[in-house]
Amino acid sequence: MLHIQYIFKVKKLLLLDVQNYNSLRNKSNFFGFKFLIYLKN
Repeated sequence: MLHIQYIFKVKKLLLLDVQNYNSLRNKSNFFGFKFLIYLKN
């Protein structure tokens, strides 16, 4: 029983990690895009 809860917690943490990584990547892409527009002007 405890083992299953542990796996569930780890999966939850991994999911949060992936979501954080995706949002960070989206933000960096967004800023990179703005920077490119800034360079072109």
